Amino acid sequence: MVSYPKSGKESGQETFMEKVIYLMRNPKDVLVSGYYFWTTSKLPKKPESLEQYFKWFIQGNVAYGSWFEHIRGWMSMRHRENILLLSYEELKKDPRSTIEKICQFLGKKLNPEELDSVVKNSSFHVMKQNKMSTLEIFPVSLSSLHFSMARKVGTHWLVEILCLIHSKGDTKCIQSVSIWKWSPWLETRLGCKLLNESERPRLLTSHLPFHLFPKSFFTSMAKVLYLMRNPKDVLVSSYYFWTTSNLTKKPESLERYFKCFIQGNVPYGSWFEHIRGWMSMRHRENVLLLSYEELQKDPRSTIEKICQFLGKKLKPEELDSVLKNSSFHVMKQNKMSNLEKMPESFSSRHFSMARKGICGDWKNHFTVAQDEAFNKLYQEKMAGFPKDLFPWE
Repeated sequence: MVSYPKSGKESGQETFMEKVIYLMRNPKDVLVSGYYFWTTSKLPKKPESLEQYFKWFIQGNVAYGSWFEHIRGWMSMRHRENILLLSYEELKKDPRSTIEKICQFLGKKLNPEELDSVVKNSSFHVMKQNKMSTLEIFPVSLSSLHFSMARKVGTHWLVEILCLIHSKGDTKCIQSVSIWKWSPWLETRLGCKLLNESERPRLLTSHLPFHLFPKSFFTSMAKVLYLMRNPKDVLVSSYYFWTTSNLTKKPESLERYFKCFIQGNVPYGSWFEHIRGWMSMRHRENVLLLSYEELQKDPRSTIEKICQFLGKKLKPEELDSVLKNSSFHVMKQNKMSNLEKMPESFSSRHFSMARKGICGDWKNHFTVAQDEAFNKLYQEKMAGFPKDLFPWE
């Protein structure tokens, strides 16, 4: 289920594989509710007044980005048969009819007493008394370590580096345990199971955009490494990934995928919304921004920066081992890291997680027209951020 923050999303937590329920709310009420929420959370900077938060909100300079951009993006999908639009207002006015509409959309049949129970136990009064509804089910502890990033930005590379840092350069860990077990994916069922069973410190990986990340993170000091990459390279790399993956419909051509990417109609949504959301957290002391480009240009210095952020001290020979065994060449040969052991249902026989491992490959694929269109969109979407914040052109 997708909704803009403070639209009443807490009313339902179950999600369905291919169906999306988009919940919206009067943006004026969203503004006021969002203000009171953020004044009681542990953000780097709380709004000093409603007047100040009002200005932030209408400018889109709030933790979850612009309400207008969020709803405009999802409205473009409103005609799809697997998407249901709901509003907080209709849920308040006629909860029974709205719940019946949801049941019909999901193909669920409830008898009258079951429907009565849903209406009763999802009421505001009952939910407010239920600690399992008002508190985060998946707690983020102080010893947890997270990294959240958009797709195809060097995720597995960073995971490999972190595993080697934790083992002080010992390669047994990366050669005997699959990468998805070392650092489970938060948004998968297997990932959640492994995380609940794991010992601390915990490593977890996620591509989730900011507004879908567990709320408990925002009241913790769990450390987050956010890895970013030139979006043009992300586009090209992800195109090749999806053409060999069986997880979703394969793109027909790079030209077609280019259009889907700039419109945000790709898994995990818009690259621009993803990075804008996480950039709002960049001043927090428990968040470290990294880029694929700096990892490529100076891996040793970047790994030292990561160690300092994590409070890890490595001997020179241990650092050398991390550097050597997290290189593209070594990782490409490691079946535990390159996902060669993934089942055929996940990917084709020609699948490889490591393709080229370079910066600027987009120049070999983009047409002049595509480059110009992308640059124009980039300037519009990323306006307001310092130019030196990102290491790409």
